[in-house]
Amino acid sequence: MSVQSLLVFALVLALGALWILVGWVPNSNPFPNVIPLGCAQTVSINGHSINVELAQTPKEQEQGLMERASLEKNQGMLFLFALPGTYSFWMKNTLIPLDIVFLDSGKRIVYIVSALPCKEALCPSFTPPKPVQFVLEVPGSAAHEFGWKAGDQALFQLCNETS
Repeated sequence: MSVQSLLVFALVLALGALWILVGWVPNSNPFPNVIPLGCAQTVSINGHSINVELAQTPKEQEQGLMERASLEKNQGMLFLFALPGTYSFWMKNTLIPLDIVFLDSGKRIVYIVSALPCKEALCPSFTPPKPVQFVLEVPGSAAHEFGWKAGDQALFQLCNETS
């Protein structure tokens, strides 16, 4: 066997080992901590519908609604997480007040925070008292105006759910 053949064999072997160790599969979800291809475009709670943008990737979730100058009462952002957890949110570089609505894996409200914009170097973070899988951000005071409270059921469908 030539040296060149040995090098090619070693490279193929190394790539195969890396493939197995990393668990890479072609066309797999590059963001395993988020739900792929969410379809929710409207979230309804107690008869109030919110048109939502989705925050699925880590970059989208980090950006959130930062730097937004306005948000209509029927608009919001829905953060989708593949697994329940105690995800913390803050208002760094957010220009408008928001209500942060934390939803469990059953899509029930577990916690609502009315948060003000923060332009300081250190901003407070808001963490739900128990694990959540979805977080809905809506304009400040909307949750109160709509009468939302802990225990209320949110209705929306994701691509990986069946009717």
